[in-house]
Amino acid sequence: IDNEGDGFFTYIKSFIQSEKNFFYIISCLKRKNVEVKEELNVFPVLAFPTNDLDLYADFRIGVRVSCTIKN
Repeated sequence: IDNEGDGFFTYIKSFIQSEKNFFYIISCLKRKNVEVKEELNVFPVLAFPTNDLDLYADFRIGVRVSCTIKN
């Protein structure tokens, strides 16, 4: 959460291809809509693919908001 009360969320999708891990990481900012008070908007700030397990672990910190979803 930043100084203005906005929270960052990170979404991670993982794949295994040819016995190697592959991750797609999306960092988003959730902002309140000033025109419609009850509405929240989510904006992607940073999105990138990686196969670096250390980088994946750095983004995998915090509280899990949702469970694994099936495609």
